[in-house]
Amino acid sequence: MRTIVSGRSDILRLWGTHSEQRTPFRRMRYTVCSECDEGLLVHNVITGELILLQGKEMQAMQEDSVLPDESLAELIAHHFLVPADYDEKKTVDTLRSIIRRLQSGKDITSFTILPTTSCNARCFYCYESDFPHVTMSAETADRVIDYIFNHCGEEKKASLHWFGGEPMLAGERIEQICSGLQRLGVSYKSRMTSNASLFSEDVAEHARHHWHLYQIQITLDGTEKTYCQAKSYVGFRGNPYRTVLDNIRFLLDQKVHVIIRMNLGLHNLTVMQDLVREIKTLFGNYGNLTVYVGILFNNTGFEKVQYSDDDIIALETAREILEREIADAGIGHGKDIHLPGLKTFHCMADNFQTVLISPTGAIGKCEHAVFDRLIGSIESDLFDEEQAKDWRKIHQWAECEECCLYPDCVMLENCETLKPCIGIALEYRISEVKKRMQKKYQVSTGMQTVEL
Repeated sequence: MRTIVSGRSDILRLWGTHSEQRTPFRRMRYTVCSECDEGLLVHNVITGELILLQGKEMQAMQEDSVLPDESLAELIAHHFLVPADYDEKKTVDTLRSIIRRLQSGKDITSFTILPTTSCNARCFYCYESDFPHVTMSAETADRVIDYIFNHCGEEKKASLHWFGGEPMLAGERIEQICSGLQRLGVSYKSRMTSNASLFSEDVAEHARHHWHLYQIQITLDGTEKTYCQAKSYVGFRGNPYRTVLDNIRFLLDQKVHVIIRMNLGLHNLTVMQDLVREIKTLFGNYGNLTVYVGILFNNTGFEKVQYSDDDIIALETAREILEREIADAGIGHGKDIHLPGLKTFHCMADNFQTVLISPTGAIGKCEHAVFDRLIGSIESDLFDEEQAKDWRKIHQWAECEECCLYPDCVMLENCETLKPCIGIALEYRISEVKKRMQKKYQVSTGMQTVEL
């Protein structure tokens, strides 16, 4: 057994070892295998470990049942082989529960802040279409500064996420909060979700150096005509599509990591491949760019999006094609060579160390629930524990137990985007994991690598 990527030592310690026994062993269910010229690559999705096997070890992973001996001791110790009657789903659920308990009661280190719920775009699919338009007052911003200072721990470090609405419509509140944190000696970094229409070269530079903006997610809904129709900006002078593309370049030049989310729906299926090519042409040489595809949510927006089963299959098929083209262009997530591992939280909703702060100073747990299902206020240190617990309820489908990627997936009962995987989407995810395993191995051996 040759280790390519080390596993998480904390998981291995918590998991422990199997008791000595002569009962048959089998391959642990939550592993992914991929053959290469030198043998068999195996990734343990619980521990994150990637290994190369040859000879008897390789054969053991491919057998339905083997008896343990000294040659297989390492595979057993690292949980690539488990007793035939072993319940690995119970192990995953137990490990998750332990890690979540260890996280509870810790300081809040991540703050999603909505300086405003107003927006200068009118995307037809926007889930905030029925939100009241509220902008944070200067007085509330001062209290936000105090709240972050009092809750970010002794080290006084905070991660900020500017969200909206369009957060740049209330740039003065962002400026106020950042200046206040600097004054109090809080070390912070920030990211943003924005349509990027209100940036400029000077604003991008200021955001990088004063707001400590290190990452921004920007949505593109198609090429020029489709984009402008989908965004439907209010009172915008000039060409919003070209403005946003210019601003993306300004942000990239400031070394901000730009994540372009390509929103995919039935309305833009025919233009998204052209968009991939345009992004590649304009920004393909930037190492701080990442592009991915997101299917628009069902039943949201000014014009409710309704998908039939056939629509979902068509969209998932289109997403797979686009993701492959993005990968071939070298601008996708695959260039990070990320491998799945034990995922403890789904999102901010079930993460003890993350809160959302609304424009009114209310404390929430989800960007989709800014004015309801709240858990507290910046005026108090007390949380509604029952509401917070409700956000953490986990949902599972029967087929999840058999999925080899189950440890890397946490679904929440109250998530508006909750839906089971369909076959084509899961097959694509597994194929991407196998490609990244190969890439990790190539990097470890110094072999010439190819783009994913």
